[in-house]
Amino acid sequence: WGGEEFLLFLPATTPAEAQTCIQRLRDAVAQHPWFRIHPHLSVTFSAGIAAHDWQASVDVTLNRADQALYEAKAQGRDQVCEAQPGLTAQAQAPIVSILAPTQAEPPPRAGDLDNGWLLSRSPSAVPTHKDHWFQQWVFGHDESLRPWIQRCLIASGIYVSLILAIVAYGVPSGLVSPRWAKVFVSADLLAAIVPLLVVRSGLAKKWNDPGLTLVQILWGCALCTLAFLTVPHSRAYDIQLLCVTLVFGLNHLKPIQAVLAGGFASIMFMIIYLIQTHAAMAAADDLALRLQLLMAATIIWLLTLQMRHHCNIREGVNQEKRRLLTAMEQLRQAIKFDPLTQLYNRPHMNSLLEDESLRHDRTGSGFCVALIDLDHFKAINDQLGHQAGDGVLKRFSACAKQVLRETDTIGRWGGEEFVLLVPDIGSVAQGFKAVERLREMVQSQVLCKDDPARRVTFSAGLAIRQAGEPIAALLERADSALYAAKQQGRNRCIISQA
Repeated sequence: WGGEEFLLFLPATTPAEAQTCIQRLRDAVAQHPWFRIHPHLSVTFSAGIAAHDWQASVDVTLNRADQALYEAKAQGRDQVCEAQPGLTAQAQAPIVSILAPTQAEPPPRAGDLDNGWLLSRSPSAVPTHKDHWFQQWVFGHDESLRPWIQRCLIASGIYVSLILAIVAYGVPSGLVSPRWAKVFVSADLLAAIVPLLVVRSGLAKKWNDPGLTLVQILWGCALCTLAFLTVPHSRAYDIQLLCVTLVFGLNHLKPIQAVLAGGFASIMFMIIYLIQTHAAMAAADDLALRLQLLMAATIIWLLTLQMRHHCNIREGVNQEKRRLLTAMEQLRQAIKFDPLTQLYNRPHMNSLLEDESLRHDRTGSGFCVALIDLDHFKAINDQLGHQAGDGVLKRFSACAKQVLRETDTIGRWGGEEFVLLVPDIGSVAQGFKAVERLREMVQSQVLCKDDPARRVTFSAGLAIRQAGEPIAALLERADSALYAAKQQGRNRCIISQA
């Protein structure tokens, strides 16, 4: 989980069973020959366990387990503490346990910490209830809005600083007239509150610009150019603030939006230039202003080009990331799923069977395995072609997904053969009912569209796993039962006798 911490996930486990499992681990750690590393070395660990609340997020469960871990450390280490159950935690909810080594004897020498023998996190890292409440109040419950709210808070802080500067310095010093001060304070206050409230409420979540980045940039550019026009003593600062405003959305604007923002600022300065050109001004002042406007326009244009270039690079990186994620998903599909039927393939089914065997050995929760073979499938391929046979396989998989329980798992074992895993059963009769439901469903459907009169059936061999039985032996018994079903006339399921 990080450093010397480990995360233990126990599905379908009660807290008492989790305590037993961790105790076995503690016993194994205690019996390990640590003396081979150091003559006097002994290792223990502390653990915190929490039952997952199905109405809560995984982060909440991990936080509860983490707090239980620190409670175990506070009680003297080499302890196991259980978090208080959630409001809707169930008896068979998944158990999450965070474990960390706690002690090593003798006390570490100077170089031991560098070797990583004793590492522990500070208890101050545990979030307090007050911090959690404050974050929830500021950012809300939607984690996807957090980055946008943070940027709105930064922008609001800048606007509040400008308001304070105008009220505390601009008006008393005479740099800003009271009339224009009211305009700027009102505009800054509006920009500081409205975008934050809109983003925080989630109204803009489904918009193309959920953080209102472009709107805030255009508003800021308008205010900067208005200040440049009405407050001559602040023109140098206005240009700097304008550049900051444009850079505000550097990592969030699309290339066309970056050009739009820069073009808007350039047009605003062009309007100022036309206004000042027709105003009664001295020649020297007019020349200085023209130079200022020319310099501002040049800076804005160069900054716009750089923003566009940066946005293009970012868009290219995002496209490569999306292509990589698509390729990873395709690879995951290829590793786990059969491309024709979209059922699990044989290697992944083998893995699931091994996992279910381990769970059976640990909890005693039984499971059945059925090997299913479509009857006379070779005749379909020979008479109607492989395309018709592929269609039959696809429709069979659709029937299986429709009739089986969500907890049941079916995969393609090879050719026209499938394997069915029926977990959490107490007797083979329950597995037999699942196979029979599927058999009756398949028999009633038209799976061969090229020959609707042909009814597709299957034969199946069913076996329930015995305690400690290897998967290979279980599958061999199911395979023998399958061949017995074929010899007895097909279109039937035979139960293997242990």
